[in-house]
Amino acid sequence: MPASGEDLEAELAPLLAEVDDIDSQAERIAADADSAAEHIREQAEREAAAILEAAGGSADAERVRAAAERGAQAQRDAALVREQSRAEAARIRGRREEAVAELVAEVLACVRRTGR
Repeated sequence: MPASGEDLEAELAPLLAEVDDIDSQAERIAADADSAAEHIREQAEREAAAILEAAGGSADAERVRAAAERGAQAQRDAALVREQSRAEAARIRGRREEAVAELVAEVLACVRRTGR
């Protein structure tokens, strides 16, 4: 049972650091997802441009269709990556919320035990 605010602060410091780490992890996952989605989109654009260039400027309908489909698939893939990453970030934020709730409960229990 903590005897003072300093003792309580020392006990809570590791839990608060863990909460900060969880927040940082969620932010990194979201940033990585955005970067991966952008990379997928850029790659699809390069592939589509290469297909069109290989067509030699002719109006080869099948190549144009294939390029358009690759672009559409790349957009779907990028959206899926973003959604999966957002879900993971939400899961991590949920862990943080649980940790904070446990921390608050622990602090309240300590306060109640000290009679303050």
